Amino acid sequence: GGKLLGPGPEFIALASDKTAIIDRLAAHELRVPRGFCGPLSKLCASPLHYPIVLKPNDGAGAIDTMLLQKKHDLMVLMLLREKPLLLDPRPFIWRGEEFVPGKAASVALLC
Repeated sequence: GGKLLGPGPEFIALASDKTAIIDRLAAHELRVPRGFCGPLSKLCASPLHYPIVLKPNDGAGAIDTMLLQKKHDLMVLMLLREKPLLLDPRPFIWRGEEFVPGKAASVALLC
């Protein structure tokens, strides 16, 4: 019977999708890392320059975030991780971004 004092479902959907947020920031002429989104097999075929930062597209708190030095590392990871789950056959969606040296930064969103 309580009332949520948070954002609506549209904002939650946008904020929980790294690629959607990056596209929105880029549309407002903010600089963002070049990247691709999809299953690991799609990222293997992308023209990203290494090293890359790989993270779950819907993740938070840097969980499962890793720095891959070369394409071979991504291919090994693909062999180890890209197995469909019995209960959820959808592929896991990753965000791969070209590594930008400097201080790590997170983005907080207010609505």
